Amino acid sequence: MRSVAALISILLLAAVAGASAATPIDFMIDAAASGLDGTQTVGVETSGTLIGDWDPVDNPTGTRTKPGIFGSFGDTENLPVDVTLSGQIGGPLNTAPTGTFRLTLDPAAGTVEVADLAIDLLGGTPLQRPATVTFQSAAFRTRNPTSVFPGGVPITLPIGSVTLSTLTATQIGSLGLGTLTETGPDTYDFAVGVAVQYAIAVQLLGTPLTPPPLPGVFAFRGQIVISGATARLTSVRPLEFAVTQNPAIALPEFPLALPTVLPPGGTANVLMNLTLDEIGFTFDATATIAADGVVGPTPRPGDMNCDGFVNFDDIDPFGLALQGRAAYEAAYPHCRWLNADCNGNGLVGFGDIDAFLALIGE
Repeated sequence: MRSVAALISILLLAAVAGASAATPIDFMIDAAASGLDGTQTVGVETSGTLIGDWDPVDNPTGTRTKPGIFGSFGDTENLPVDVTLSGQIGGPLNTAPTGTFRLTLDPAAGTVEVADLAIDLLGGTPLQRPATVTFQSAAFRTRNPTSVFPGGVPITLPIGSVTLSTLTATQIGSLGLGTLTETGPDTYDFAVGVAVQYAIAVQLLGTPLTPPPLPGVFAFRGQIVISGATARLTSVRPLEFAVTQNPAIALPEFPLALPTVLPPGGTANVLMNLTLDEIGFTFDATATIAADGVVGPTPRPGDMNCDGFVNFDDIDPFGLALQGRAAYEAAYPHCRWLNADCNGNGLVGFGDIDAFLALIGE
């Protein structure tokens, strides 16, 4: 019995020792030293109709349209024509990501865990791209100007710009687990992948488009150097993904100045009424992540002064944390800003207030 008790004691001590060896580090991405470099493409397929911008009262000299190239064309006829618009809009991708995440290093076990990862891959700066599309239609005629469009002839047209307004990666599911190798005093090589949802939003012809989140993996591979109560992480990894959606969304009517075909040299002013049939996003880039970390005590939601308790003494530092990480860490350098994430969504914001008050009342 004594030997069994001694064995249990040894195992418990080993477990405690193993747990104490794990080092949690809260990281904030250094946007000035980080980047997402590569290419981004948005592909669109639309279908619908065009019609002349003529109006008997407001625009009596406007363009009128009619399907077909033969037959009569009445003085007040203005009829819709079937059309399609398609295009590939893209270009260089060069952004400065921002965000936060927590790594827990266990050198004895050779493991690293990722938690609470939330990264804005655009760094809060939307990307605009000039949009050029290919126009095709059935054969039709116009008046003001008088012209014939034979149909089936692709016409390349500029239509303004497309804006990529959102590209974020937010951790989902359980902790991401990876490998950790000590390569020198307080220096480690690591590799870890974490399950995320990529959120994407685009502004196309004045219409916001938000496809469902795309599940994927965000991977880190690089080096961590710990210096006292701080740490520095560097990682360079490829980031590639593609998604296609069929939203069937009616786009707002918009005007288009259409170059005439027969004879050339004129401009037919028409109104486009289209449905977005398909939209695709493709990213092929290298993600360079440099992040500064704070080595601190074991995370405890709501314990904003890191005294081991959640009580009224934490109210003022919690309010400071809501103002931003920099202000909080300047006042509480040995505590954890992400302790203010009381609702567990990986972010610090006003949505944490109710959960924080509930923790005080426990």
